[in-house]
Amino acid sequence: MARSIRQRWLLVLLVAAGQTFALLVASVWLVNWLDIAVSQLVRQRVQSSTAEYAAQFAVLINHLGLRSALPSTPDGERLQAIIETVSLPGGGFLSVIDRNTGQILSHPRLGEGMSIADVGTTVDESSQIIGQHALDGLNAIVRVHQSEAVIRSAVGDFTRQVRFVAVILSLLLVIFMTLLTALIVRRYENRLGRLNENLEHLVEIRSRALLKSRSAVILGLAKLAESRDDQTGEHLDRIRHYVVVLARAMKADHPEIDDDFIETLGDTSSLHDIGKVGIPDAVLLHPGKLNAEQRQIIEKHPTIGGDTLLAIKRVWGDDPFLIIACEIAFAHHERWDGDGYPFGLSGADIPLPARIVAVADVYDALTIQRVYKPAMTHEQAVEAIQAGAGTQFDPQVVKAFLHAERDFHRFLNQLDLKHLDPSAR
Repeated sequence: MARSIRQRWLLVLLVAAGQTFALLVASVWLVNWLDIAVSQLVRQRVQSSTAEYAAQFAVLINHLGLRSALPSTPDGERLQAIIETVSLPGGGFLSVIDRNTGQILSHPRLGEGMSIADVGTTVDESSQIIGQHALDGLNAIVRVHQSEAVIRSAVGDFTRQVRFVAVILSLLLVIFMTLLTALIVRRYENRLGRLNENLEHLVEIRSRALLKSRSAVILGLAKLAESRDDQTGEHLDRIRHYVVVLARAMKADHPEIDDDFIETLGDTSSLHDIGKVGIPDAVLLHPGKLNAEQRQIIEKHPTIGGDTLLAIKRVWGDDPFLIIACEIAFAHHERWDGDGYPFGLSGADIPLPARIVAVADVYDALTIQRVYKPAMTHEQAVEAIQAGAGTQFDPQVVKAFLHAERDFHRFLNQLDLKHLDPSAR
């Protein structure tokens, strides 16, 4: 779950980073475009407003009925006084020039003591002419000037506000898109999680059904083998218990032994004598000790059982269950010193599951009464198995057996042995 959350937020962060970069580029382009568009718009609005005001002023001057615009005349002085008091929006101002000569006749700066020459220079440097209107009867023109610095300031104030708004909107959009992405990712992750849970549940159901079917087949095959030996199945239960006890005792010293191995070993141990199905009744059910010829026949049962399971494995595939089952069926009568059958394997060449089953099988054979021998006590069986360490049995398995022999004894004492038919070998 923690890994899923980390992956989710990593995806969200990557998407948010991509969105932030895209929005940053778009914001820069948008702000630059807005700068140009807004500058032109503000400039046009200011100039339009100023020109409109100047037109109204020209109409007003014409209505005054002035006869002269020259500074040395009373009408000229009156015009100068009016010019000085006019305040246009956006830092604009008016000037009056002679229509014929272009000489400045009235200007706000003339009231500040500047000469006509100085006023002309100031007008050229600090402002631009955005319009002019004729003054009827004065042979003069009133010009509308606009301060460039004032326009730039107005445009700058407005564009700064636009940039601020654009940045805030971009941040809000990034936050919104990040949250939306997180919500979408979480929604689909939860949906995928539910689908995975449903699939896992279905797989678990199918797996349980398969294991149940496999267990039924195992039990059927094992019971078939035991039915030939006229047993009721207690031998299988005892072998299963013994091999599980031995495997648990060996677990600490053998990394290959884990809980799955122990469970599989317990299940497959029931198939160790499945090959007895192929042994004739005259040999399998012989009431006494077997002669050499009969012994040779019965020693074929590991090969018969192993070949049967191997054929199933070829069809089924490399399933751990069948691999261990084949190892046990083939090699549970092999000896550590190499004198066993059917292949004469020795030492570590004998598969570990077969080495464990060998000890469990012999312990059960020794402690259960047969027609040709009485049952040994637990103590006698322990001595016999301990004596076989390094010859018949793997010393490590015998070590585990000695460590767990109290469990064997306790289980043996709990058995009801009175009803067993002592004809099995």
